Amino acid sequence: MHTAAAGGGTDALARLASEYQSYLVAVRKLQYESVQEKADAELFDQPQIDALLMRCLGFTYGDFKAVRSGIQERYSRILTALRDDTGNLVIRCQAEGREPTAEELVGFRESMSAFMFLPGDRAAFTATDIAQESGIDMSRVEAVLDAFSIEFRGATDAASVVADFLRGVNPLQKTCLVKDANGNYLMTGGQIGTDSFRTIAEAALKPDSKAWRRYDRIRAEVTERMALEAVGRVLKTPAAHANLKYLAPKEGAAPGVLNGACETPKATGNQTECDGLFLIDDVAICVEVKGRTIAEPARRGDRARLSTEIKAIFGDGARQARRLEDLILSNHGLWREDGTWLDLAVVREVRSIVVGLDFFGPLAVALGDLKRAGHLGDGSLPWIASLHDLEVIALVIDRPAEFLLYLRRRTDSGVATHFRGSDELDLFMLFLDGGLYVEEDPDEVRRLHPNAGPARDRDRKRYLQDARPTVVGTHTDPLDAWMYRREGSSPYEIDKPAFNTHPAAQEIVDFLQDGRKPGWFRFGADLLGLAGTAQTKIGDHLRHLVAQTRSDNRWHSMVQGYAGMWGYPMLFAGSVPESHTRRESAQKLRSYMAAKKHQMGSDRSLGLLIDNSSEIVEVVYMNAPAANDPELDALGELIGLRSVSDSNRPIPPSARRPTRRLRGKRSRRGKR
Repeated sequence: MHTAAAGGGTDALARLASEYQSYLVAVRKLQYESVQEKADAELFDQPQIDALLMRCLGFTYGDFKAVRSGIQERYSRILTALRDDTGNLVIRCQAEGREPTAEELVGFRESMSAFMFLPGDRAAFTATDIAQESGIDMSRVEAVLDAFSIEFRGATDAASVVADFLRGVNPLQKTCLVKDANGNYLMTGGQIGTDSFRTIAEAALKPDSKAWRRYDRIRAEVTERMALEAVGRVLKTPAAHANLKYLAPKEGAAPGVLNGACETPKATGNQTECDGLFLIDDVAICVEVKGRTIAEPARRGDRARLSTEIKAIFGDGARQARRLEDLILSNHGLWREDGTWLDLAVVREVRSIVVGLDFFGPLAVALGDLKRAGHLGDGSLPWIASLHDLEVIALVIDRPAEFLLYLRRRTDSGVATHFRGSDELDLFMLFLDGGLYVEEDPDEVRRLHPNAGPARDRDRKRYLQDARPTVVGTHTDPLDAWMYRREGSSPYEIDKPAFNTHPAAQEIVDFLQDGRKPGWFRFGADLLGLAGTAQTKIGDHLRHLVAQTRSDNRWHSMVQGYAGMWGYPMLFAGSVPESHTRRESAQKLRSYMAAKKHQMGSDRSLGLLIDNSSEIVEVVYMNAPAANDPELDALGELIGLRSVSDSNRPIPPSARRPTRRLRGKRSRRGKR
């Protein structure tokens, strides 16, 4: 019904409701088992929660795990016995050189039938069977089995069952077991608790207001801790500030009222809190965490309830993160709760993340729809992700700079506007493969960076081709295979998925990351985000630079600029000829960088000093904002920089005219 209503429509919320409902109906397993078990154990496997579960469910998380293992072990033992019975008969008859007897054939047929065609017998059990298997008290075993089973009674209208299923009402999605009137249980699919233990536990806890309040507090603490730990792993940096209490402007006031010169910050602002603030080099990452579970009516397509849930999780998280982001960018610091000033003047880029305990599917992917529906407010977009997806990404990513690039692509590019999909991890895998990209508007880039050169028609054409709705299909097969191998459920060796980039850029990024040299994080993301052709040119130009210096024993340099919507990074390199000391070469590079960066209006530049053995011997990073500076203007004239107009002068028609080549055509490499 919702799918038909949303088809071809412009109502962003209707489309989200349809996609989310379809996702819950169609996807059988929403989480990787190892990641789900880690989250469930962190949340429920503790004495305080044990007491609450016993009171409201009649069993603990430890009881649940023992019963689940007992069901699986019993099933596996019966299946293995059937396999061995049939296999041993064949082996025995072959070894004895005879045909099986009539009695053996009857037994073989019965075992093979049960093994291949009649799984019901081995999938069925009683509470007594599982109590003996697990060693858990019978009453607790029965409590677990009843919590994860349904019992069909009386006549059921098939049409209504199908209609309910298509609306997202699948009674077996949470329970996995069917129970008859005689106390027999039957497995219907996956293990009990798959994607559902937390949902069932919360449904039992919620009617007990005292138990719920205690659980809700613990849930918030655990979710925040796990989210910050996961972000810390992907960034290889712990949070600089967890549960940071700071002062924010009162409603309607601009961020500037709480700048560093404010004399009465406590009277001027209101106390608020950030779940986590990461500071890496000149980048700040704000993290807001939401432990809330999306309500059942919203899962079934209730648009009003879905709107409420989105606002409570995504909207509040986005507003809180943006508030901190605006303060940092406007005031270059924060007033803490105790009235002290937190100096953040080194920060040049701020990104925000909203992490939720629940799984979001297409809801969090469609940032453009959320913004158009008015649920994320005005201003910059945060990356919205489930704790599960964040944990998986933290397992896969090798370099923190890759994660920063992913945040840029997901939130601050055409991807947020035009890309759609059912799973965040599909977009992540597309990103690793180099496909999560929308060409930037060249005219907007020119407006932001007028010294970077004119917009070209071919760039406008690529932009128009890219800036359109794109539906991302399934890209997680390699990730599934690697995760299943990691979890022990697959025997096949497979390499971990890795970011697809050119070795020339990768080697520089890894060199910068080793020891965290200046600019390693932010400029590392800049280099990884370049097209393959640009990355190839870096390697070619650096090799040519060294070859020139070896040949003529003179100082040489190179520069490349990459103006875009995320700023104007420029990469410089200088050589160290034998005729110069390393200090002299470094000073030349610094002077050239300072003058050229200023001339082009670049907001950040990285310089590499390279000796005759092609080793990088010094790194220079300049990230001061572009500003009027007569001294740098004079330096540019002194060292002989060409004017910006000369640098961007169009190629004359005669130079573009094709000429006859006597030695054949030079091959051209395509864009990655």
